[in-house]
Parts: sequence; structure tokens; C-alpha cells
Amino acid sequence: MSWSLWAFLGICGFTSIVMGGIVKIMQINKGNRSSDLERQLEDFIEIAEQLRGEVAQLRTRLETLEEIVTDPDLELKQELKKL
Repeated sequence: MSWSLWAFLGICGFTSIVMGGIVKIMQINKGNRSSDLERQLEDFIEIAEQLRGEVAQLRTRLETLEEIVTDPDLELKQELKKL
């Protein structure tokens, strides 16, 4: 009977050591994943800032084109050239 008790305690101890190792490995992998996600997030933020700048430039260009197209003097000049 005592042999079964010692075997049981040994198996429990061995299992707890193995499970502790597995938990540590999983925590290390989680840490690596979070740092990868942080890097990806920083990259996305940088890309978003670049795109905001490009959108601002395009808005300015569009406003300029709208002014040119809606300019009444320009329309009159084009109509005179057609004649």
C-alpha cells in the first residue's frame, strides 16, 4: 500500500513540474506575440499618418481644381475660343 502512495505522489510531483514548464513556455510565447502585435500596431499607425497626409494633399488639389473648373471667366474664355 505504501508503494502506491509513493508512486502517486511521484506522479503528481512530476506532472506539476511538467505543467509548470508548459505554463512558462506559453507565457513566453504570449509575450512574443504581444510585442509582435505592438510592432504591427505601430506600423499601422505610421501608415495611417502617411495616408492622412496624402488625403490632405489631395483635398487641397481638389479644391484648386474645383476653383479652376467653376471660374466664370474661364468658361467665357473657352466659349470665345470655340467661336
